[in-house]
Amino acid sequence: MESLRSVWESLWNSELTLFQSFRWNALAAKIFAQRQEPYVIFAESDSGAAILPAAIDRIDRKRRQISFLGETLFDYRDYLAQGAIEVLQAAWATLAALQLRFQIVALRRPEARVWNELPKSPYAGAPYLLGSSMTPEDFAASHTRKGSRLRRLFRMGIEFRSYTGQDAKLLEEVYRCKGAQNGALFADHLRRDFMCSVAQAEGSNCEVFTFEKESRIVAALVTFRDGNYRRLYTTYYDHQWARYSPGVELIFETTRRSLQEGLDIDFMTGEQGYKMRIATAVAPLYQVEVSAERLRQAAAGIAAPGRAA
Repeated sequence: MESLRSVWESLWNSELTLFQSFRWNALAAKIFAQRQEPYVIFAESDSGAAILPAAIDRIDRKRRQISFLGETLFDYRDYLAQGAIEVLQAAWATLAALQLRFQIVALRRPEARVWNELPKSPYAGAPYLLGSSMTPEDFAASHTRKGSRLRRLFRMGIEFRSYTGQDAKLLEEVYRCKGAQNGALFADHLRRDFMCSVAQAEGSNCEVFTFEKESRIVAALVTFRDGNYRRLYTTYYDHQWARYSPGVELIFETTRRSLQEGLDIDFMTGEQGYKMRIATAVAPLYQVEVSAERLRQAAAGIAAPGRAA
């Protein structure tokens, strides 16, 4: 994949997210290789280029399917392309030639070429808050109850602190604690390894906010800067403090501070109540699950005459 770095970065534009960046995909291809066989497709001509960050999932010993890199850790999925539609069609035709079932979640650009050729079903919503829609003062005034709960935590000796992804020891501790929770996504050591690796690779673009008391983590929030967005990726809290909702209060305080910085805030996948009480809008996400034949038909229809770009 290293040979694709330059062209990959040139195709990565403002319509896409950090989940389509070379950095995230290269790490995912390396760390999850035994579960997801990387099958990245690059097509190029004088008039365009396209990259499909594809992978082959091993469902069991006999069954395989096509998906995109990132295992379960990429919230938003997409391909990268610029220029002539025939180049994009060539890339997808190559993928369809594998004759495997295709499944991905979750799309944010369902209207984009290829995705509009495939049947989609609603998957989830991604709540967000635009920094231009509200001042920090208005935000605090509209959530006075949370403000009072936050002040109570501070009176109890809780301190708000921030770190970057370079603090490997902190990230390891956060994901170790998160993984120790029953049924947690991060009970899997490869997922913990990936998050610690990508956080370190992102450096200052990864910011970890914490509530601490006497150097003990009460709550932690792992975030990533992506353009003007601060994406709130992982929330952890110590269950001994559950009655005070420290995770929710940390999200509230981080959102307020993000508004002070003029940032937009992405609360990521899931319309949980605590997110919806803070967010002002929701981006719908979709999933695609099609047979090998349906994928072949979609690839053939990409450049059909009269199709909208």
